[in-house]
Amino acid sequence: MAQPQYATIEQLVALSLTPASAAKFTTDAMTANLQAASSRADLYLSSQLELPLSQWDMILTKAVCDIAAKELFSQFGYNPAAGGDANMQRRFMEAVEWLKQVSKQELRLDSNPNYVDSSSGSPKAGPMAISNSPVGFGFTAGTNNDPSNGWNG
Repeated sequence: MAQPQYATIEQLVALSLTPASAAKFTTDAMTANLQAASSRADLYLSSQLELPLSQWDMILTKAVCDIAAKELFSQFGYNPAAGGDANMQRRFMEAVEWLKQVSKQELRLDSNPNYVDSSSGSPKAGPMAISNSPVGFGFTAGTNNDPSNGWNG
């Protein structure tokens, strides 16, 4: 199964960019940075969750958006001491710190119902028996359960 992208371009614009700043970047660049940020997040999430995730909450989405936004601006000139860039750097650092807390298991996501990983993403089957030969499901020739006698069950 492919690694999920934890945020969409629409979420990136709504949570971490402005429409004006998003216009500076191509769709391909935004998608690539969201995928890279999602992969980065997986490095931390794998400490307590079985990947890939099938469900997550907006905290992870926001963290991925903040990481992707900083990386986008880093490609085109970035000054962490400048006004908006300083804010972006702060949000990036907060996102990474949150992921580090997850990795150290200071924040428990494995017991959070908003996070569904591969170990709990689908219902588990009950007990199952396997035998080498069929038991109780055959037909006996010449009896009432022989299909050649016209029996339709």
